[in-house]
Amino acid sequence: MGDTAYPNLGNVDVYAYRNEFDYTRWEPNTKLYLTNVLWNGDFEDCVKFASDAERDRWFDEHVTETVAKDPASSMILKTNATIVNGTVKVPVPFDRAAQYNYLVVDVPIITSAGQPLNYETPNGYRRWHFFVTDLAYSAPSTTILTLALDVWTQFINTVGFNYFLLERGHAPVHGSDTDEYLANPMDNCEYLLAPDVDFGGDTVSRGGEFIPFGNGEKYICFASTCEPSQFASIGSVTSDAQYTFSDPTFSDSTANPDESNRWGRQFEVSGYGFGTGKSYADVSTPVGNGIAANGRIPTATTVYAIAATEADEFVSDVLANSPSFLNTVQACFMVAKELITLGTPHTLANHTVHECQGSDSELGSVTLTKDMFGIPERYQRFAKLYTFPYSELEITDNDGKTASVRVESTGSIKAHGIVSLAYPYLNMRMFLTGIGGSGSHSYQWQDMRGSHDMEMANGDWYRFCYDMGIPMYSLYMDGRTSWELGNYNRQYSNARNSAIVNYHNSVREANNAMHNAQDTAQTNRDNSVASANTGLSNDTNSANTAQTNANNDANTMNSNHANSRACATDITATNNAAANANTTSHNDQITSTTSSNNSLNYSHAVAANAFTLASTKEENETSVACAGGNAIAQGASASSPGMQWQQEGKM
Repeated sequence: MGDTAYPNLGNVDVYAYRNEFDYTRWEPNTKLYLTNVLWNGDFEDCVKFASDAERDRWFDEHVTETVAKDPASSMILKTNATIVNGTVKVPVPFDRAAQYNYLVVDVPIITSAGQPLNYETPNGYRRWHFFVTDLAYSAPSTTILTLALDVWTQFINTVGFNYFLLERGHAPVHGSDTDEYLANPMDNCEYLLAPDVDFGGDTVSRGGEFIPFGNGEKYICFASTCEPSQFASIGSVTSDAQYTFSDPTFSDSTANPDESNRWGRQFEVSGYGFGTGKSYADVSTPVGNGIAANGRIPTATTVYAIAATEADEFVSDVLANSPSFLNTVQACFMVAKELITLGTPHTLANHTVHECQGSDSELGSVTLTKDMFGIPERYQRFAKLYTFPYSELEITDNDGKTASVRVESTGSIKAHGIVSLAYPYLNMRMFLTGIGGSGSHSYQWQDMRGSHDMEMANGDWYRFCYDMGIPMYSLYMDGRTSWELGNYNRQYSNARNSAIVNYHNSVREANNAMHNAQDTAQTNRDNSVASANTGLSNDTNSANTAQTNANNDANTMNSNHANSRACATDITATNNAAANANTTSHNDQITSTTSSNNSLNYSHAVAANAFTLASTKEENETSVACAGGNAIAQGASASSPGMQWQQEGKM
């Protein structure tokens, strides 16, 4: 050859090489298992066997069982097949090879267990696992399979990851305890919040807990303008027979210090009832000074509460005994006992009512557990499954308003209820704490009576705040009670007092008029009697003087007659003249007496007429004063004394 000579080629005899390799050692001991599995080379759904021995046992049983059920479902080949560039030729027709998606290869010890090659070891990878990803026709009895190594099944039990950077996965699950995490997710979510697959916004409710709000014992509250200190001045209705309509009775007054009792005759009035049997004279409607009892806001109202079970009886008793309290009630409403604070008790209509204020109370707490989320028990150990997007909380109120909360944003979740009873601003509010923060901070609030320390919860409580208004109701008083309460003093008590005052005035006037008339009549009578007596005495004296004079004249004439005895005719004339004089004197005396008697009778008639007139006036005025069928009858009688004078004269 014309090329460069190989060095030292002259001393080499290539044909002198002695081939001592025993090709008979190579036997067709490689086993191929063609079968089907439920996973693929995407490694999204992988099977984790506890050990390689468990893996090998499963495949052996799987192939055996499938062959027993259907000889075509799996195939075991013993060959010296070699995998070249990810392919292998199998002595199987194409149509049969197309039925399988997995290949398990058992590689024997080369060349054999008794005569291994150099560096061969019994502990090598004897079984290999491949996905059949494609196949090609090679010959009628031969098919070329394209393989992809199932690295997960092949190496997962022999590979360890000591240090690596995890982009996505569940590595923190191993170091997290689910119960410890759920006890306080916000503080125990370290390493659990790495970005993960988002499965979309659709969720399914697997469990829940209902926290009732205001479902306890109910109290009826009254917003009243009556302050607590004014309860004693409300008074009560007095029921008695004396407050029904009745006729009066009259009697003489004993309070007149004048023994003659000039104006007290029939002055006192008894009975004379007005009304329907009830007196509202002691009932009043007190009103506060414009500042609430708690002194925080100028609502002019104080809220009182009584158990709802007692409310009906309480309102009925108030209507019957202290109806004016209802006039002070601006509104009534109902709240649960656990949402208010009962204060100082007061007694009204034989019932105990309490001052009350709204309160801030804890309604309940939510303790998260693994079972609440409906995760199968075999996966509950994975704390990662209790974070978003695998799990979340949804809060819904009575109106259907919802809010989503991530479990990892929660701590000790508590529900609080706060009630405002500052009429007319009545409100119930429920809010959650322990979401997005924990603890609280304090601040000062200034009101009408100074400053107060207040607490504000940390976190996102304002996002989970639900208002529930408190309905207000009115109280109505029946028409009769309302009319009597508003008109009693004017229509009943004042009317009665006015009638009695008018009667007293009339009686005083009538009594005074009667006594004045009696005094006048008595005076006139006394004067008439005195005048008549004087006239009678004068007439008597005149008559006696005339008679004496006539007697003297007669005696003189008789004496003269006796002395002269001159003429009987003269004596007779003298006697006749004396008789005539006596008759005349006697007639004058009778006339004077008759005149005196007539004068006295006239005076008595005048006095009687005046007394009768006064009595009649008194009766008329009394009848006017005593309206409503009440009558005062008063009669007066006066006797007119008669006088008879008799005088006898002697001739």
